[in-house]
Amino acid sequence: MSFWHLPKWHARYPAAPAELLRLPLDISAAPANDLHVGGHTSAGRPARQGRTRSEAHMKSRQWYETLDLLVAQGAIPGVVHRILLWGPPGTGKSGWATWSALADRGVHRVTVHRDLAPEDLLGQRDLVAGPRGGTGTRWVDGPAVLAMEQGSALVLDEIADECIALRNTFLGLLDDMSLAQITLPTGRIVRPAAGYVVIATTNKRPSTLYAPLLDRFDIILQCYTPSPGVLQELPAQEQALLRTCYSRTVEEAWAPGISARSVRAYSRLASKFGQQLAAEVKFGSGATDFLGALATAEAEGS
Repeated sequence: MSFWHLPKWHARYPAAPAELLRLPLDISAAPANDLHVGGHTSAGRPARQGRTRSEAHMKSRQWYETLDLLVAQGAIPGVVHRILLWGPPGTGKSGWATWSALADRGVHRVTVHRDLAPEDLLGQRDLVAGPRGGTGTRWVDGPAVLAMEQGSALVLDEIADECIALRNTFLGLLDDMSLAQITLPTGRIVRPAAGYVVIATTNKRPSTLYAPLLDRFDIILQCYTPSPGVLQELPAQEQALLRTCYSRTVEEAWAPGISARSVRAYSRLASKFGQQLAAEVKFGSGATDFLGALATAEAEGS
């Protein structure tokens, strides 16, 4: 079922389980009005742990189509600027920014690993030859600083919770646009220019990330289908083979929980695209449960 043909939430979801209104919450993929709580559905049945892409909504808009739509409508980076893409390797998560319209403003890409240091992202002092012999130093901006000041895209490949030394740096880079700033060792303060966007990728389940870091992402999309950028150089037969293989991948049931940041991101999207599409983009498989909870909260408050 596509974003454009979903029935109104109040027609099928007159009420939401009370558990949904308690925070924090892990909304998972479930049948209508069947919220996953503590490994079981609200109806008491064991929660299903995954589904194949062929079982999922195969006629739905693909993850890369959703992103392209948001870029074309100015929602990226105008409405949301922090994106987490997760799923199996080889689907084009890391390359999407370079294939999209965001590439026109520049893309700075960093592969995150256990030994990556903050200066690899922010910059460092380099030795330079002095005008009369000897050596001096000069500051060289790192990719994160360049992306912030240029208002361009920063791609963080394979972001993971193992990089504990980078947690504070990541939190600063992913802060709200009105608050985000980085103070360099030189004393210079860097703030993001309009157009700045962060795209992080991971092959792991999002819940493995540091909770405050995960909460900063405006949208989190599962990427189980190869993007056109991955397929375009292959013959048609090989493209069909890859699509078939990835369609049989077991899709993990996961969706973002409700927090102040996630609701604000939803609200910004809803003001531009309406409730249904905003909920689909922000909460994924938990969209109907979220809208049901929203309706319940509104009814109780009226």
